[in-house]
Amino acid sequence: MTARVRTMARLLLVLTFTTAVGLPAQTVSRGPSHAPKRYAVLLGINEYPAGVPTLKGSPLNDVELMRDLLVKRLGFPVTNIITLMDRQVTRTNVIATIRQHLGQAGVNDVALLYYSGHGIQVNDSLKPRSDGATEPDSLDEALLLWDSDEARATYLLDDELGLLLDELPARRTIAIIDACHSGSATRASGDDEVFWSTLGKGAAPRLPERIDDARAAFLPRRVLLADTRNVIVAPETLLTTGASVPQRGHLLLSAALDGEVALGGPITMPDGTRRPLGLFTTALNLAIQASNQRTTMQEIIVAVRRAVSPVARRIQGAPQTPGATGAWTMETLHQVLEIPAPPRIRRPGGRRVRRV
Repeated sequence: MTARVRTMARLLLVLTFTTAVGLPAQTVSRGPSHAPKRYAVLLGINEYPAGVPTLKGSPLNDVELMRDLLVKRLGFPVTNIITLMDRQVTRTNVIATIRQHLGQAGVNDVALLYYSGHGIQVNDSLKPRSDGATEPDSLDEALLLWDSDEARATYLLDDELGLLLDELPARRTIAIIDACHSGSATRASGDDEVFWSTLGKGAAPRLPERIDDARAAFLPRRVLLADTRNVIVAPETLLTTGASVPQRGHLLLSAALDGEVALGGPITMPDGTRRPLGLFTTALNLAIQASNQRTTMQEIIVAVRRAVSPVARRIQGAPQTPGATGAWTMETLHQVLEIPAPPRIRRPGGRRVRRV
């Protein structure tokens, strides 16, 4: 055996050994079949059945803002995003879409649900559960949806949403809710102008709707159940009745606390146009734009809160407190969304740097 052949044989042996044991790190990568996939369902309701206040285009823009963020910043394929708007957002469709579309996310994948619309509270006695658990204030939060007959509205309880998310096999499950969680506060409005730059310094995408009405005001995304009893009907059956689903854990980013309203209204964009947007969705978009691979979810929500709170107090004289609860609040955005770290490259002299 010649010296050259012996050298090649030793090199082949070394490469075989290091690949088998996973060393060194830069020679081993997770193959395309194991790369995490990301799925999203985006829900937005501008127009509800007659008798429920309209949201004047804000959820439509919120959904577009979120889609732009997911695709251009966070690596979600367009083909993996399903959008339901207005009459499409029925209780039946929402439950089926979560189970079928987000249910595609496997044990290495990410599932994300976004909702922009009205939030309500219902009496906790309407929510039978096998464990007998009740809310401390005897009120249960819910997302207001279209009913199947397209003449009335119904709702999805927060406990039902939690159950649906816990059913998913995904490695990471995230819910982002831009809606009120209060059913008793008086409606609020204000005519103070809010600028995109007030909430952050990131780029603004093209949005489909425009508000030119100078009288348009910020309004809470909440309806009073007492005012709409003939329009909003309780679901015939609840997912939580007799349910016993092991909690897998998910992350919830919410626009406001249970006793607060979430504001939406015309925001003046960098080009001077005015777009109806949710205050929380706008601030979240800008906070994520400003984040990096080391930014934790807790740091993102703190940045959102700092942007939203002073604007809400100025407009309505009451707080709006965005929050992050559940799993992974102390992990980075990149970890939660399974975004791989930038590759390390070597500079002359052996010094490693990250490509960002």
